[in-house]
Amino acid sequence: MDKKQQALVGKAKEAALQVLLHNNHGAYRNLPRTAGWAYPEPYTRDLMICSLGILTTQNKRLLKSLRRVLETLANNQSMLGHIPSLVHDPQDKGSSDTTLCFLWLSEFTERS
Repeated sequence: MDKKQQALVGKAKEAALQVLLHNNHGAYRNLPRTAGWAYPEPYTRDLMICSLGILTTQNKRLLKSLRRVLETLANNQSMLGHIPSLVHDPQDKGSSDTTLCFLWLSEFTERS
């Protein structure tokens, strides 16, 4: 990779970090928002995808926020193990992939 490409990659990393930091606190129980400047809800699937970027940054504020998300999800897990679509709402069972995303990330972070 030449210097121009490295500079572009550096700018992209910084821009991504700024979006993650902006999203760090949302309108619902101070959980992160998931869509930059669009909607404020803490959607589980989106946050699990964002977690890959958060883990890459190793930013302490973001990691603390991710821990809060995972703990809230674990506390809102149903008796049958279902993870809600909205992190803060144990009654929101609208998505079938949130449990898989949660389990995948939980296992991944345990090994890190």
